[in-house]
Amino acid sequence: MMSKENPNQENHTPAQGSNPADSAPTHLYTKIVEAMKTEGLLTAPKALIPASFTGFASITLLCLCIAVGAFFAGKSSNQSLIVEKSSGQPRFALLVKADDVPPADGMQQFKEYTAWVENLKKERWAGGEALHGKAWRLHKQGTEVEVLDHEIKTSADEMSGYFLFEAANKEEALKIARTCPHLNYQGTLELREIFQ
Repeated sequence: MMSKENPNQENHTPAQGSNPADSAPTHLYTKIVEAMKTEGLLTAPKALIPASFTGFASITLLCLCIAVGAFFAGKSSNQSLIVEKSSGQPRFALLVKADDVPPADGMQQFKEYTAWVENLKKERWAGGEALHGKAWRLHKQGTEVEVLDHEIKTSADEMSGYFLFEAANKEEALKIARTCPHLNYQGTLELREIFQ
């Protein structure tokens, strides 16, 4: 850009928004930075975690707390059966068939099943789950495994869930099975002893 006073002279004013370090000589920029540091206007960045024993101990303790929290969060999940409560008695599987007549309020039936299992857990090892209505049937022909989608239909042959529990013998297991809420909805149950 040419100056208005002298058309042969270039204007050396820095462009708006440019870096001051680009327009100032390097030695001047260095002196300015040193003066700002001396006056306490510019400080060196500090490490987030100091490189010392206390810094190392702090990060180790933080990682340990996260790991312990994750461990106990996984342990408290309701998805897993607690095998440690087992008393060594025979175990039984109560297979729930998909032939029941559910009530208008499906949550009522769910609450009954949940309360039934929780009551069993007070006295013995027990658990159970409902199963989704979609299944995959696998069959091996030669060297290939064929997988077929299978929709669960209302039929006494289809399983919609299961309960697992311990009992002293077949008679006690049948006594427990007779109290299952599934029977209140005209459903069929099948009791099987688990091979141990």
